[in-house]
Amino acid sequence: MWIVLGIVAVVVLLIALALWWLLRGPDDELDEEFAVERKWDWEFALTEEQETALMSGLQAYHKSKDGPISVDGRSGQVMLFAPHCVISLYLLAQRFVALGPDAVSYPVSSVGRLLDELADREQPGVLHLREDWFPAEGVDGMDSSAFADLVMDVLMRHNDQRVTGGSWNGDSMVEAVVRATGLSLREERDAMSAQAEHARQHGASNEEAFDRTYSRMEADQSRHTNHLVLDLGRVLDHYSQARQAQPQTPPMDLLRGLLARMVASEVPGVLWTRPATDDERAILADSAWNNGA
Repeated sequence: MWIVLGIVAVVVLLIALALWWLLRGPDDELDEEFAVERKWDWEFALTEEQETALMSGLQAYHKSKDGPISVDGRSGQVMLFAPHCVISLYLLAQRFVALGPDAVSYPVSSVGRLLDELADREQPGVLHLREDWFPAEGVDGMDSSAFADLVMDVLMRHNDQRVTGGSWNGDSMVEAVVRATGLSLREERDAMSAQAEHARQHGASNEEAFDRTYSRMEADQSRHTNHLVLDLGRVLDHYSQARQAQPQTPPMDLLRGLLARMVASEVPGVLWTRPATDDERAILADSAWNNGA
């Protein structure tokens, strides 16, 4: 009797869990993407009330006919797909605050108008991306993947640990993270270990200790790092021009020079999620230029 009841209870529980997962999945993920975390550096340009309104407006825009959009609080970016562009959350937060109390009172219309205005033209903090950025016939024997990989090699394959977080997701942009201030990676790891041990000594489980210290480390990193986004279409434009002038130069050497120049200046095709300092530009330009030299 009890066995039968137990089996029935388990079956009911599994069905309930399955229904809960199916019902919550998309909305839960959506809530996480548009959550008010009060953790990342850009968030502190806003009061909690302002950020709640901003994220409400972004979520409404995502669900509207103008969506979808993608919000990445950690890297400080909003991506729109029509037009395809990246907008800095530092810039968006600044513009939202400048609208005054009406932005909080009418977040949906305020955020919608801001996104449309910012996406309308490229500017510091807004980067337009090209969909068909790579020619079908290839370039110097490379397809788009090989070209993007080579760009990533120049940006990331060096010994400067202040340049991290390089990524290419198969689309028309590459990213890197530059850290000009704060602790070194080794000092950061040592500090994290010490904080986790302190938490364990005060009753936290290993998982709780890791979660707490990792969250603090991420928040600290956000204050000391800057995210770079490069439009591969513009990189390719510069590469093609350089190739005409230097037909015998190896691809890696061409990219070393042109990427160093791009990240050191304000040329079109480069986005920093917050205005880059001279040190941040120099760190990335030097590491690219000296890669393999």
